[in-house]
Amino acid sequence: MVNAVLWILRTGAPWRDLPKRFGSWNSVYSRFRRWAQRGVWDSVLAELRKDADTESFMIDATIIRAHQDATGAEKKTDPKLSAAQEAAQPRRYMQRWTPWEIPLVCY
Repeated sequence: MVNAVLWILRTGAPWRDLPKRFGSWNSVYSRFRRWAQRGVWDSVLAELRKDADTESFMIDATIIRAHQDATGAEKKTDPKLSAAQEAAQPRRYMQRWTPWEIPLVCY
């Protein structure tokens, strides 16, 4: 049942699209609702939070969305700088981060 709930959360599919290997979608949904109403999920998440590993975090690109108006903007192009002008520009830096070291990368 927990695997079925995790599958629903991971895929974002409606309950009726739950694969048959998890059992009847209605049974899984009913138990999920009962557990939610009784606070079982709150207790489970509170226990998992106690042993949280905060060494690293991941951002899934599927949750980062641009606003619908961001797609139709006119592209602005900067004029190409000569080698002398580019050399006169201040250097730009980008940090690359890992949990063990923080090197400074210049581009």
